[in-house]
Amino acid sequence: MAPTPSIPKAAFWMALSITSFLAMSVAGRATTAELNVFQVLELRSVIGFFILLPLVFASGGFAAMRTQRPLAHLARNVIH
Repeated sequence: MAPTPSIPKAAFWMALSITSFLAMSVAGRATTAELNVFQVLELRSVIGFFILLPLVFASGGFAAMRTQRPLAHLARNVIH
């Protein structure tokens, strides 16, 4: 049986992601007045890591994110 789409659930996740992008943008602009751009990027990465860490463990840990094509991911990251 195919899963049925949940429009309210999708709208909730879209609104939550837009809110988080907006908060990160505002925080980034506010911190660039005090910090170097590279410091802001490092801070953003560290904060994002700790935000995502509980989600990773809730979904089965890092083993659940193992890929079958590591070279394809490496090539994509080098290009971007």
